[in-house]
Amino acid sequence: MKIRIKIFFITGVVFLSLVIVSGLSVWTINEISQLKTTVTDGVNLIADSRNIHGLMKDLVFDIFTPQTYRLLKDLIYTPRFNTTLKNFNEAVEKFKDSFTAFMESPRVMSLLRDDELKDEYDVAKTMSGKAFLKIEAFKRSLDQLEREGLLGGDSVYIHIQTDQDESLIKFFDEVRTTSYYFTNNFESFLSHFVNSLQEESAIIHRQILAAFWVFTACIGLFTVVLSLTFAYRIAVRIKTVEKVVRKISRGDFTAQLNISTRDEFGALSDNFNIFIKDLKSNVDSVLNLMRDLGYA
Repeated sequence: MKIRIKIFFITGVVFLSLVIVSGLSVWTINEISQLKTTVTDGVNLIADSRNIHGLMKDLVFDIFTPQTYRLLKDLIYTPRFNTTLKNFNEAVEKFKDSFTAFMESPRVMSLLRDDELKDEYDVAKTMSGKAFLKIEAFKRSLDQLEREGLLGGDSVYIHIQTDQDESLIKFFDEVRTTSYYFTNNFESFLSHFVNSLQEESAIIHRQILAAFWVFTACIGLFTVVLSLTFAYRIAVRIKTVEKVVRKISRGDFTAQLNISTRDEFGALSDNFNIFIKDLKSNVDSVLNLMRDLGYA
C-alpha cells in the first residue's frame, strides 16, 4: 500500500473516530435528558395528586363550612364553589391522562430492570385504579348532593345541624375514605415508586457515562496506536536507509537496502540496490583503468 494511501486511510480513521465520538456524545446527552425528563414527569405526577387533594379539601370546606369560608374569603381570595368543582374535575382528568402516559411510556418500561421495580410498578397501577374508583365515587356523591339541591349554599350546613340525611352520611364516608386512600396510600406509594425510578435512573446515568468514556477511550487509543505504528514504521525505514547510505559513503559497496514492502520505500530499496550495483561496477572500472595506467 502506498504511503499516501496509508496517510489517507489514517486521516479517514481519525475523522471517523471524531464522528463516532460526536454521535456517542449526542446519544449520551439525549439518553440522560430523557432520564431526567422521566423523573421530572414522575415528580409532576406527585404534585398533581397533591393538587387534587387540595381541591377536594377546598370543596369539602366550602360545602360544610360556608359561613367560615365567607369570613376567610374576606381575607384571602378563594374561587367560588362551582369554579373549584370545575377545577377539580379538570385536575382529575389531567392526572388520569398524565399517569397513564407516564406508566405506559417506553422510558419507564426501560427502567424496570429488576423484579422489585416491576412489582412496585404493578402495585402502583393497581392502587391507581382503586384511587380513581374512589374519586369517581366521591364525584357521584357530589352529583347526588347537587341533584338534591344541597350544594352551593347554606342548605348542607343546615342539614348537618338539623337532620341526618343518608346522602350526607354517604358523602362523609366517601370524603373520608377517598382522602385517606388517595393521600396516605396512593400518593405515598407513588412517591416511593418515583423515588425508586429516580435511583434506577441515577444508576443508568452513571452506566451510560462510564460506557461513553470507556468507548471513547478505546477509540482514542486505537487511533493513537494506529498513528504511532505508522510513524514508527516510517522512522525505522528511514533509519535503515540512513545506515546503508553511511556504509556506502565509507566505501562499503556490498551494503544492500532490504526493505520488502509494496510502498515507496520498497521501490526505493529496489532502485537503490540497482544504483549501488552500477556504482560498484563503475568504481571497479575506474580502479582497473587506474591500475592499467600505473602498469603502463
